[in-house]
Amino acid sequence: MITVLFACVHNAGRSQIAAALFNRRADPTKARAISAGTQPADCVHPEAVAVMRARGVDLALSQCGHSHWLPSSITSLATTPRQMQLGVKVNF
Repeated sequence: MITVLFACVHNAGRSQIAAALFNRRADPTKARAISAGTQPADCVHPEAVAVMRARGVDLALSQCGHSHWLPSSITSLATTPRQMQLGVKVNF
């Protein structure tokens, strides 16, 4: 299975939305997305929750994750081939 990482600084907006949209469209037997931040916020932005709710995706219970919470199979974010860094100042 392919794992795609969407990362931004706070993991509260862009990366949450990107991972949710990817997972909604992807075949779960072939690919999945996870999201993380280098300096995660306390919660997902209310605007992101509202935007996704309008598209039928519930982010209300999502948590902002730190990049060190990633699965141990991803040993180096710098060498992970399937990663998307969203925003500015996303340094691993």
